[in-house]
Amino acid sequence: LYLIFYILPIILVILSLYKELSNHVSFYVKIVVIFNLLLFMTFAYAPPRNADSMRVWLAKVNDIILNGEKILRPYAHYNTPDAFTLYHLPVIQIGDGQLFQLSILACFSSILIILIKISQSYNNNKIIFVNLCLLLFVFNPLITLGATVIITDMPVILSFAGIIYSMIYYNKGNKSHAIILVFLFLAFGLNIKYNTLMILPAFFYWLLTNIKIKDIKNF
Repeated sequence: LYLIFYILPIILVILSLYKELSNHVSFYVKIVVIFNLLLFMTFAYAPPRNADSMRVWLAKVNDIILNGEKILRPYAHYNTPDAFTLYHLPVIQIGDGQLFQLSILACFSSILIILIKISQSYNNNKIIFVNLCLLLFVFNPLITLGATVIITDMPVILSFAGIIYSMIYYNKGNKSHAIILVFLFLAFGLNIKYNTLMILPAFFYWLLTNIKIKDIKNF
């Protein structure tokens, strides 16, 4: 049952990405993005290969399996915080960790969807701007690596992209929904990696300059 709930959002994200690509991206760029996604899926199918994060992750999992509970130990590796590890715990013994990597690929797909939305909001020549934004992101070598290994870079980028989109949505859409979204993305990022703290100054500045008392009441 958990496997169904785990896989279903991943499938929905990929279907949503295909819909966004079909509606807002040129044919050739859509082919390039889909080809990269299929290529990344083959990478995700391979066993996990990020040695440092895997050692820490497996040590945590070993504690839980042998003792029936998580033992607090000073695991000094930022790539595997507890919130990130425990979310994937029910599927760790399926295959060699491929489902863990597949969720990172879903984060990558989600970022592409948000990039399309952000790009549409900031330029009149939407097709060219959206295409350029997607290609610059997809062909970044660090993105290629981060989209298919068990590290938290993709979820953190997703958190930042979601916060930025929520700020834009606040001015162009439903303010109450935007406030909920921005706090959800912020909480998501802070529960995964401490690097998310770097966005807090900009986030608080945005709150002070945009949120009105009446908006808080609506929220």
